[in-house]
Amino acid sequence: VFPPRQMQSDSARMVFPLGWESRLFSGIDLNFGTWTNVAWSAKVELRFDAKGIPAMVMLAQSSGLPEVDRRLARSASGWRLLEPAARPAGVVAWSSPATVPAHGEAP
Repeated sequence: VFPPRQMQSDSARMVFPLGWESRLFSGIDLNFGTWTNVAWSAKVELRFDAKGIPAMVMLAQSSGLPEVDRRLARSASGWRLLEPAARPAGVVAWSSPATVPAHGEAP
């Protein structure tokens, strides 16, 4: 008999398209899961120039939260593509679950 499985809470995730992974970039804000305590998901289309600087950052799917959308655009605009041979364009998806305030904190 196995003990009951503990449900693991979802964590904030960033999903890269085929051929991209986080190690190819600098400037990624890994704390995006703390931007709000409301669940959200969004997609950003990115295109980098030959120097690895974003030439286009476009919100492909809104989070529904204007402040999160602004932060996503600002954050992704600061990324740098470190690998010249990597694909220069793709869509990155973010998702963040709702968070429960710690005991004693205001919601």
